[in-house]
Amino acid sequence: MVIKTKPTLDEVRLALGKVMEAPVTGYTAHAQTYALAALQMHMVDEEMRVQLLYVLSNLEQWRGEEARQTKAILKAYAGIK
Repeated sequence: MVIKTKPTLDEVRLALGKVMEAPVTGYTAHAQTYALAALQMHMVDEEMRVQLLYVLSNLEQWRGEEARQTKAILKAYAGIK
């Protein structure tokens, strides 16, 4: 799934909520810690982009359709293709 426009912060926060609900496998728990920090500290713009890089780097083992959709939103905001 490729997103052509930059998601809103609300969409990113919803995606981070899905990360928080993801089953814990591999490094997913680390991704959830970074996601929680992003949500609690109300990060925006560059802070959020950098935090999403940490979240995404720990989601490699999360699979499935919801994972693909969620990662696409996070990648689009972070500027990753």
